[in-house]
Amino acid sequence: MYFKSQLICFSTILFTLFLVSCGPSAEERKNEISEMEKALKSPDGSLPDSVSAANAIKQYTEFVKAFPDDTLSPVYLFRGANLAAQQADLPAAIKLLDQLHRDYPKHVDAPKALFLKGFVSETQMGDFKTAESCYREFLKEYPNHELAGDVSFSLNNLGKSPEQLLQEISASDTTASK
Repeated sequence: MYFKSQLICFSTILFTLFLVSCGPSAEERKNEISEMEKALKSPDGSLPDSVSAANAIKQYTEFVKAFPDDTLSPVYLFRGANLAAQQADLPAAIKLLDQLHRDYPKHVDAPKALFLKGFVSETQMGDFKTAESCYREFLKEYPNHELAGDVSFSLNNLGKSPEQLLQEISASDTTASK
């Protein structure tokens, strides 16, 4: 009886490994994604429909899950976040930007992901607490990054309306010209 249960367990493991190994390779998945991306681009430059965008985001995230060490995984997270933001699925965009920054901190897009997480939180979600946290973390982690000036400006003007900013700029111009 013990031998039979061990044999069943071993067979189940082998079958699972077989199924996993039969899945599409990273190269096959990349080719599928490339074809999908071509289909997303419309001749008139309009945004993809929500179903196509959702399918693309799903393909990106499934690739990252299956091949987390592939060099395109962080790129796909960034593209997925961009698509999600275009579709106004801001929680999905934030989630993908967060995953990119967290799981691929050395990638060239990691600083941009953190900045965009803060920017989307501030400007589109009105979540100033998250935005402030992202901006402060950005300045701590990437003080010399090319976006550091923009991040400092955003942090210093967090929660101000465009009208308030214009008034402050006008007031400082008036003061400077005296």
